[in-house]
Amino acid sequence: MKNYTKSFKLLFGASLVWASLCYGETPARIDGVIVEGNQRIESDTILSYMTLKKGSMATQADIDSDLKEIFKSKLFTDVHVERVGSMLRVRVVENPSINRVAFEGNKSVTDKILEAEVQLKPRQLLTKDKVQFEVRRILEIYKHKGYFAAKVSPKVIKLDQNRVDVVFEIEEGVVAKIRAIKFAGNKRYSADRLKSIITTTESAWWKFFSTTDVYDPNKLDMDSDNLRKFYRGKGYADFKVLSATAELVPEQDAFIITFTVEEGERYRFSDIEVDSNFPKLPSALFEKALKAQKGDWYSTDVIEKDTIALSELAGDHGYAFVNVRPLPTKNEETHTVGIKYKLEEGPKVFINKVKIKGNTRTIDRVIRRQFMVSEGDAYSASRLKASDRNIQNLGYFKKVDITQEPVGDGKNQVDIETEVEEQSTGEINFSVGYSTLDGPLGMVQLRERNLFGRAYSFGSRVQVAKKSRNVDISLADPYFLDKDLEVGIGFDYGRRDQESESSFTRNNIGARTWVGYNLSEFLGQRWSYSLTRERIEHVKADAAPQVKEQEGKAISSMIGHRLMYDRRDFRFAPTEGYALSLSNDFSGVGGTVKYHRHTIGGTIYYTPIDEVTAHFDTEIGMIAGLGGKKLRIVDKFTLGGGDLRGFEYAGVGPRSKYGNFDALGGDRFVTASAEVTFPVGLPSEVGLKGCAFVDSGTTWDTKMKDSNVYNFKAFRIAAGFGFGWTTPMGLIRLDFGFPISKQKGDKEQLVLLNFGTGRF
Repeated sequence: MKNYTKSFKLLFGASLVWASLCYGETPARIDGVIVEGNQRIESDTILSYMTLKKGSMATQADIDSDLKEIFKSKLFTDVHVERVGSMLRVRVVENPSINRVAFEGNKSVTDKILEAEVQLKPRQLLTKDKVQFEVRRILEIYKHKGYFAAKVSPKVIKLDQNRVDVVFEIEEGVVAKIRAIKFAGNKRYSADRLKSIITTTESAWWKFFSTTDVYDPNKLDMDSDNLRKFYRGKGYADFKVLSATAELVPEQDAFIITFTVEEGERYRFSDIEVDSNFPKLPSALFEKALKAQKGDWYSTDVIEKDTIALSELAGDHGYAFVNVRPLPTKNEETHTVGIKYKLEEGPKVFINKVKIKGNTRTIDRVIRRQFMVSEGDAYSASRLKASDRNIQNLGYFKKVDITQEPVGDGKNQVDIETEVEEQSTGEINFSVGYSTLDGPLGMVQLRERNLFGRAYSFGSRVQVAKKSRNVDISLADPYFLDKDLEVGIGFDYGRRDQESESSFTRNNIGARTWVGYNLSEFLGQRWSYSLTRERIEHVKADAAPQVKEQEGKAISSMIGHRLMYDRRDFRFAPTEGYALSLSNDFSGVGGTVKYHRHTIGGTIYYTPIDEVTAHFDTEIGMIAGLGGKKLRIVDKFTLGGGDLRGFEYAGVGPRSKYGNFDALGGDRFVTASAEVTFPVGLPSEVGLKGCAFVDSGTTWDTKMKDSNVYNFKAFRIAAGFGFGWTTPMGLIRLDFGFPISKQKGDKEQLVLLNFGTGRF
């Protein structure tokens, strides 16, 4: 015990010696703490950061420790703590308060955006750390917009009362665009083909309105996924993206993107089977619904479609809670993949509520009626996916996100939460161009697809050309009385100079209304009524007798009907599928114009090779007068121009042999066309495609026996090629047609140029 006491005394003495050597003092009593220099911050606040109080025994190390704690508060730019006799004096210099935050030199990013992102606000205290943090934050904003060479210099302007203005001086530099996109390891598909798959594009002088050529690091992962989906959809089951890198050039104004891929071998489907354990759902029932067949190229796209088809088929037979799991078996030696679709009973989950948020303009009802499920229905992933597609197809929203949230214990009920982000649905277009039919033309078009947020569609168009004038106004409700029923009204006025074709000018003014609805998923029906006053005037003195006798005013009161069966994959620019149509017009419900007219047509699309689409269509029609009334030329059929390239508008059909060789129109017609569209070697974002076509058709008049009229029933045939350019102002179509088979009196036309119309 004595030895222990002796050791402790020696250790304590050594500590005092060490303290005196380090600090030159021993602990001393503090009789009080004085705070100086603070203006806005209370003294008690400063004292709360200190451990030393009145009566504390303190060494210099204790004082230094408290000084550090006060600094850690980040309230002061300078702090001094020192002894003054038996007192401890704390002198501080407070951080200045921010009077305002301003930005200079920013053009591409507005003050409003920067103010929302920057966390420095007036009346806050300013520190160096905060300023540097905001500099990095602003640079990140600019990098996200492609300005990787941007520089930010903070400037602090001192004011009275320890206040400052903080100004961020910004040198934006230039946008770092994509100078080049390279691919390594690709053998089956060219770099140009792969560039059309990804969203990132190379910079080009003509991309005035595009931002896809601006580097965005977030797009690299998405583009890698697009490449994987593309290759695996084409049968390359082993495909990998080994790396996706972006190299900033030394000038810091552009990037070079490189995707390194490993394609692997192409696989085919081997055995495909369905394993169903449900007594009322035999496997054979489902195997008939499969699109994939043994020997076909393996495709994840086909597997996804078959999975949805099997799920929907099970639902049609009353099994709403069936999970379909595709189980692939890959054979690397034979390069085949076998698929077993396993049908399992899923949990019985019902929909509790369907919630919608984010629609600041569009009313809930417009969105709810796109859902293929309702509250209380059995949960169906495929129906929710279809609902998501329906809402996206409205075109009213930038983003649609449908999620499920469990209710209570989450065992048998979920809420469907749908979050949307509104986007502009109004359009105003100004177009100028040239058409071989109408000559120079200009058009102003105003359209609103979601009027008042109720999905009403309003459109108005004014078109002025050398040979025509047209004004059209329409308003439609696609869900009249909340039913799947489109009801619309429209008004139009037109004037057309047909002197070069038939020696007269046509004026018309009218109104129309229509009702459209779906009879099934693919079959639609439409009824319409129109009342039009027309006038044939300015008939030339040497016009054909058939033209002269129709000069004057006429009233058309017409009921129209149309059936459309549409199985195309896309409504615009289809690549697969077919469509059939039947149209019937009956003019004679009052008025002076009496006839019935009928047409039937079909079209089919087929894409045997990527980006090469074959298009075949045919149409036939007839018109006949009622009550002994003679048919008017303006109601009869003519061919030429867009529907029979290689011939003038109205260049084919019955025609006077004398005078102006006026086109008189026919009461029967038949057309058939075959066309192939293909890329022309330019990047897909250019929007330029080529085509080759063969058009054929004829129109004749069964009632016309006049020997002074050319009236041939024989088919005319023309072949040629063309180009279609999709621009921000519309489609420009240029066709070169060469007649192969023609008749006497037909008028040829080698070049057909259209602005805003065409078959692409």
